[in-house]
Amino acid sequence: MVIIGPHGVYDKHFYFGKDAHTVFINKILEYANSIIPLYNSNRFNITFTENEYNEFTLAEKCGLCQDYFIEDNYKVMHHLHWSNELYEKATSYICAAHRNCNLKVKLLNEISVFFHCLSNFDCHLIIQGIKSKDRININCLAKSTEKFLCLKINKIVNIMDSYVHLPASLDSLVKDLRSDGLDKFKITKEIFKNNEDELQLIIQKQPFPYECITMDNLVLKRKNLPPIEAFDSILKNRKCTDSEYAHACKIFKCLKIFKCESLLDFLRHYNILDCTLTADVLRHQRDTAYAQFGMELFRFVSAPLFCFQAGLSQAEVNLECVKNVDIHYMVRRSIRGSIVNIPTRYAKANIVESHLWNPAKPRTEIIFLDFTGLHRTSQFLYVSTASSWEL
Repeated sequence: MVIIGPHGVYDKHFYFGKDAHTVFINKILEYANSIIPLYNSNRFNITFTENEYNEFTLAEKCGLCQDYFIEDNYKVMHHLHWSNELYEKATSYICAAHRNCNLKVKLLNEISVFFHCLSNFDCHLIIQGIKSKDRININCLAKSTEKFLCLKINKIVNIMDSYVHLPASLDSLVKDLRSDGLDKFKITKEIFKNNEDELQLIIQKQPFPYECITMDNLVLKRKNLPPIEAFDSILKNRKCTDSEYAHACKIFKCLKIFKCESLLDFLRHYNILDCTLTADVLRHQRDTAYAQFGMELFRFVSAPLFCFQAGLSQAEVNLECVKNVDIHYMVRRSIRGSIVNIPTRYAKANIVESHLWNPAKPRTEIIFLDFTGLHRTSQFLYVSTASSWEL
């Protein structure tokens, strides 16, 4: 695992063993208990420079909502509550803000842990680790009895699935980000302090000999990787290509500067590289979302929820909570389903554009008509948001 703070890598940890899931839970709770107290250690200590004070004095709009200051919602200093151990900044001042806006900006007393494709695999191992411990409070948001979107442990560790925000393989995500340059991989470059040529090899999803991983093979000292057959994937029913194997051999030699002398050493660097690449991709996505919408991407458990809130933010609309039971039932009664009746079980068209065109037979077409296009019509109507409700 790799622990990322506001200014870079906070720590990293690797463990190999049959009880890895239990050690992971213990380590995550240990990190949470040591980091969370630093969140509010600077709560009442506001520091600023002379220029920042002048900026605060002259400010006429809130730096958070961009509205003007008024008497009932006066101007205050928005500042960092974090300890300097978490954030390397000379002063704690951020901007001038409304009193109400400043109170709404709250730092959650929890740490977020991300797995790519948590729901399909990693979640089962985490549940086993939680099961082996006593006195653990766990809450979850589940898609089914076996798949979870997120897990919260003891209200201080929030384990999330990054795949819901970035629904693609890590290999394709890294390739997309790499097209913008290696400078986007700040976390990977911070840990793997190689030269530019070696980074070109490292910064991509690496092949790995999963099929030959045994306890004896892992600890065996070796100068080279196993043969190419060991890199074949039975799960994907795919053979390793010569170019992929040659690339893996180059990586193994490249990691010699980190004392990579066995498959276990190669596994350690492979896992850490996977973590850093995932962190770089997530940080880039998070920064992009914040730059465009001013919203924290990973406060939302899914991409549709984030898009919905981003749409409301751009439209500058506040949805009114429906408190009238009659309006609630009116909306429920307005929900429509549909029934499709196809009495003809089989029909075959004969048109020129089709590769099955038969000029000896008459031209026939299949026409689909939607006589009640409710969905298409609704796209042109305004959605009721506040006091526009009518019974």
